Amino acid sequence: MSQFIPYLPIALFAESLRLRKSLLHAVASPGTPITAVTGCIKDIDLLWNFSTKDLLASSDGSSWVATSRRHGNNFPLVNTALLTQLGLIGRSRESTEVNEDAHRSTVLHITYVTPLEKPPATDSGWARLWLYLEITILLVITIEMYKCALYSGALALICMTLGILLLKIIQTYTSFVFGNRQAIALDSQLTTKSGAATDVHVVAENWNATELDVLVGYSSHLRALTNIVVQVRHRKLLRTICRSLLIVLAIQAAALASLSGESQNRERVPSTLVWLSCYLVLQLPRQIFLRQHPSAMLQDLPTEVHKAEPLVFPSRRTALAFIGAMPMTEPRAGHWDWLGGFVPANKNRQQLENLSVGATLMAGFSDMETGNLTDQKTKTMLKSIHTARSSSNYQQLSKAFCVEVGLL
Repeated sequence: MSQFIPYLPIALFAESLRLRKSLLHAVASPGTPITAVTGCIKDIDLLWNFSTKDLLASSDGSSWVATSRRHGNNFPLVNTALLTQLGLIGRSRESTEVNEDAHRSTVLHITYVTPLEKPPATDSGWARLWLYLEITILLVITIEMYKCALYSGALALICMTLGILLLKIIQTYTSFVFGNRQAIALDSQLTTKSGAATDVHVVAENWNATELDVLVGYSSHLRALTNIVVQVRHRKLLRTICRSLLIVLAIQAAALASLSGESQNRERVPSTLVWLSCYLVLQLPRQIFLRQHPSAMLQDLPTEVHKAEPLVFPSRRTALAFIGAMPMTEPRAGHWDWLGGFVPANKNRQQLENLSVGATLMAGFSDMETGNLTDQKTKTMLKSIHTARSSSNYQQLSKAFCVEVGLL
């Protein structure tokens, strides 16, 4: 068994997902605990030619799409990585019960976002205390390993410590710059009763997706999150630190790789176990912090987020009709222009528009039964919409949002 232990870290220094997340958290949230990082060969280009686009792009390189009900336009989603880390998009449907017999069961993840005057209070004192503590512990362990002639392990721990310090410098001197700040502040003061506009943004991994993320809020606020690329303050300093981090990670990878070399090397197993244990333990504080403060990454755009429970519909058409009937202020474009990416302007589009109108006018399913609608398929779809709308969680969050923005 001991002969396989030195190879365990290879999976960690051969991937870059945690590096991207760590850079994103360091820039976005000054109070988030810093974690240890690893890197791989493909990170050379990311770190040496660092740009905001690389930081905010989807980790798997996919291009998400979005549409605005108010403006009727379709656009590529920007700030994908940030919205994913915030849980505004990409929520998992694994725990959502779907109807396997349905032709195209569709899940809606609805999130209500409203601006705050200032970010919610977070105690960053313990984060600083943890930083001092982890640096001290790492240095003590490094010295002890050096005394025991575990030189490769000591070098790897030194690199881990330097990586944490470099990320702390990024966290201290850089931050995000969001657009529409003045418009967002004005809308939150006016509310819809005095002219502020609300909007509904539908986000999908592609136009054929059956899992849709729906963001509801002030139009200016949603555009700052989905349609305006977030800028980074002090980008030159950030690029310099990233290049220094590249050198540190390369040395760390070399030190770890040397431990998987000569089988007679007596420090292979203890050095690997110590480094791996330190790495895994240092991942915990950030996870705990983000569970307690889910909006911590929006310190530069204070936002209150309320996530509704997933709503499951038997078809995409029913889900889109439900979205089209959600309350918002009067759109600037045509009522159905936002459907362009999902449904072309044909007969099916007309049926969907009629269904959405029926869902808007329907006060209850009994009303629909006594009306002029006789098509059984339409009745079934409207019943699904009524069932979803009757969800206590959805009703509570929808009413609270409408009251806050002035729609009620």
